Amino acid sequence: MMARASLQGGALPLFVGLVAACGSSSPGNAGGPNPDAGTDAGGAAAAVCAGSPVTWLDDGTPECASSVEASGLHGNTPGNPDDTVEIAGTQGLTIAISISVATPPPLGGTYSCAPGPAGFVELTYRDPQTNDPTVASCSVTMNLVPEGDAGADAATPVHAVGTFSAVLSVPDAGTTKNLTGGAFDVLVNY
Repeated sequence: MMARASLQGGALPLFVGLVAACGSSSPGNAGGPNPDAGTDAGGAAAAVCAGSPVTWLDDGTPECASSVEASGLHGNTPGNPDDTVEIAGTQGLTIAISISVATPPPLGGTYSCAPGPAGFVELTYRDPQTNDPTVASCSVTMNLVPEGDAGADAATPVHAVGTFSAVLSVPDAGTTKNLTGGAFDVLVNY
């Protein structure tokens, strides 16, 4: 029930289960998705998912995270050469998604789950309809944006803002699942 793709550099811990158990730093729609909600011009889930910090389309059906946590590490510190951000979101106890990016500073740009020269990208997805899907391909665009007019320094709150998409292979069914129109804007806890 979980899909995962990673690229070089080792593994970041994924605590999706802990996110569900520990609460939320970014409130979203606690009622779950609404298949009749439609989409906005960017393809992200609208109506019921409005205000959720993480939204996407699952084979065309609007979905959103009702509980989200994001953590980060600044690069160029002892033992951590990379800027790292991990976003983990859940929709009740049924759907979990996480997106992790680690790259030499500064983090910002478009990343692929395909192997590359440096960095680490991982996307995982879990839902009750698929049995152990794997990520066939994915793309994540992530930028770190200082909050408000505070300017960018180590003490300024930062949001991870971006988009994502993925094609998941569902081996048991011999099909694929498409995650499209994904968007996030989440406060990062450093």
